Amino acid sequence: MNDGKHTMYRGMFLIGSALLPCLAHAQNSSGTAGKDTAQRIDGYYEQRQPLQPERPVVDPVQPAPPPAGQRGLADVRGSFVLNEVRFSPSALLPKATLDAIAARYQGREVHLAELETLVADVNAAYEAAGISTARALLREQSINEGRVDVTLLEGTLGTLEVTGEGKVPVRFVERRVRQPVGEVVRSDHLRDELIYLNRTTDLQVRALMRPGQAAGQTDIVLLAEVPDRSNWGVFVDNSGVETTGRERYGAHGQFWGLAGISDLLAGSVAWSRGGLEGRIGYSGIVNTRNGRVGASVSRSQINIIDGAYRALDITGESTSYGLDFTQPWVATPNWLLSTIANVSRSNSVSDIGDVRVSEVDSTTVTLGVSTGYRNDGYDWTFYQGVSRIRTDETLAEGRAFTTANGSTSWTQRIGSSGLLYRAQLGWQFSNGDFLPSSNLFQVGGIGSVRGYVRGTLSGVKGYFGSVELHRPYRQAHDVYVFFDHGEVRGDYPTSASISSVGVGLNGQLAKRYSYSLDLGHPLDKVLQDDDSMRADFRISARW
Repeated sequence: MNDGKHTMYRGMFLIGSALLPCLAHAQNSSGTAGKDTAQRIDGYYEQRQPLQPERPVVDPVQPAPPPAGQRGLADVRGSFVLNEVRFSPSALLPKATLDAIAARYQGREVHLAELETLVADVNAAYEAAGISTARALLREQSINEGRVDVTLLEGTLGTLEVTGEGKVPVRFVERRVRQPVGEVVRSDHLRDELIYLNRTTDLQVRALMRPGQAAGQTDIVLLAEVPDRSNWGVFVDNSGVETTGRERYGAHGQFWGLAGISDLLAGSVAWSRGGLEGRIGYSGIVNTRNGRVGASVSRSQINIIDGAYRALDITGESTSYGLDFTQPWVATPNWLLSTIANVSRSNSVSDIGDVRVSEVDSTTVTLGVSTGYRNDGYDWTFYQGVSRIRTDETLAEGRAFTTANGSTSWTQRIGSSGLLYRAQLGWQFSNGDFLPSSNLFQVGGIGSVRGYVRGTLSGVKGYFGSVELHRPYRQAHDVYVFFDHGEVRGDYPTSASISSVGVGLNGQLAKRYSYSLDLGHPLDKVLQDDDSMRADFRISARW
């Protein structure tokens, strides 16, 4: 009875800790669709290096100096009655805005200083609209019948240049910046376009604006930072399972920009004494709103080399093909919202000696939504997907079922203490009571409940989560303490849960080498020979 209470309290503590920042945000959210175990492990280690909240998006537009112009009023001494303010034509400010500014001064006696304030009000309206390429000027003129002319200089685009180090996809960038030559420069639109581009592609582009060759012209230089054209790396970790070998040795590599569409060709392979797994994928942007299409194939082979069944010559193979499409819809300095569609086909077989004991063909269609919010000192992500899965098995009739997988995370800087807080949750719901093993929700191991072997518990539905307190050091190293909890539900047992506490550290050395170590202490006994402490590590190098 006490064990049940402790489990309930742990779950309530975990969920409460994860939801507390979300409630605070309400008063003042990456998807996992299509990811196999190897991808989840790699993703876990990638996000360890080192933990920092996402920084707010900086203004990508560097404005040109304000246009110069003569100003002054001839034959003005003291004050006069201002009867009318006449503005030159504007393509950027609504007439109602200009009329409202003029109405503050018309029909009364004004001094020259007040006219300069009127001009400042117009320039403030430009700034409020995010327009940095326009300026109001009070040119030299004579006052007739109380009329004053205000000149609005709104720069037109002279030239647009795309440059940067490395192989910059010039045409790709130009198609996403809609600033026609000869038309008025809309710096507010340019800012929105660059923020969208920077948040939805691998590029980082900023605009430098400078005076053009002709009077009234503005030139735009787009400075693009692109990823490395290629890189590769090697790693060693112990994220495998005992039956096929815990220690894994792997390599990965990627090539960026082969087709000039922010495309990426990436592959990885990992080997253990009883297993070999590999994956290759390619993705690229296919529309001007930066929708990305990707295709992948993965394959794994296992041979049971340890445990009670090692003498039975049990082997298995699995092959999976996937096609996915991600479409961003909203990309602002704070918000990012995308939809995700994925279809995959997999085949898994198991043999004992020369006898095939199992073969499962599976087709999965997934639709999901991913959103995130970032601000100074914290960021939040959320993903929810729904999958329809059809399986055909040698020992059972074909079945169809639906699962809903999701995840959320919150990272928060704690004042000026140098500490960071992170909470994460992941879950799965299903309308079926019996699922193939490849579709069961698993907890235990790296990426879920540390301190246990990978996949300690599995069920048709469940959740896991973690709460971590981090202390980064010199932006290259990080030490943290954590509490993990997970629970699954199924046919038998109807429910089971595990929890753990521990400490971890990770960091980078010489910008090329990285390390990660998690020491987890299990709080619940699952098997009699469970270790009182479990260490998970990865050491990697990248070129």
